This record gives sequence, C-alpha cells and structure tokens, in this order.
Amino acid sequence: MQKKKHYKYSIKITENQADIIIRALENYSRVGIGQFKNIFEDIFSIDVTYREDVTNLLDALNKAVMNDSVNKYRGICSPSTPENVKIAYEISKSLLCYRSWEKEPKGGPTVNFHEPLKISKEPLIEIKSETKTTTQI
Repeated sequence: MQKKKHYKYSIKITENQADIIIRALENYSRVGIGQFKNIFEDIFSIDVTYREDVTNLLDALNKAVMNDSVNKYRGICSPSTPENVKIAYEISKSLLCYRSWEKEPKGGPTVNFHEPLKISKEPLIEIKSETKTTTQI
C-alpha cells in the first residue's frame, strides 16, 4: 500500500488580494448551493429584480443545476452540497473573520467576528499576518 503525501502551502497576499479571494470563494460556494442571482448581482453590480430576461435565465439555470424548483437552494451544510463547495465556504469565512478582526480589533456584532463554521473534512486554514507599518510624510 502506497502512502499518500499531504502537502501544506504558505501564500503571501495583500489586503486587496485577500478581499478578492473572499469574494471569489463566496461566489464559488454560492454556485454550489444554487444562488446564481446573488453571484450575478455581486459580479456585475446589476439588480436583476426588474430584469425579467435575466431573472428567467437565472431561474432556468437554478432549476437545471439544482434539479429543484425555483428559489430552493441547498444549505451549505447539506449532505448534498459538494465537499469542494464546503471547503471554499470555510476558506472565505476564515479569511473574512481574520480581516474583520484586523479592521476592528475590539470586535463587532456581526457573524464575521465568530469562528467560522466547520463543515468540511479539511482543517480550517491557518492565517498569520505580516503587518508592516509605514509612515507617510
């Protein structure tokens, strides 16, 4: 029997890159649970409420992919939610929590300050900040 190697990686990213990764993984996890309308509005900044053509397209996509009636989504913790979607959700929420505490060290009332929900088989990511202080003249 062969042993499988398990690798760990370290990635250095900027604040802006972290924020983009959060949004990208959030949208990826929304695809996995059928929330297409949210993604369309986030990426294209278009309110689809009054766009019947777009709403019909997104409803048809939801029905085809989710094999369910319109406006029904999988829950992120659902057994039918793919594992990779759960992992993307955990990574985005872990980064969001870390960024929230960086911005507001005293914390806040939103769920961003709570420990991320553990739903996948993978461990939660580890994050370490390498903050640099600069002085502007």
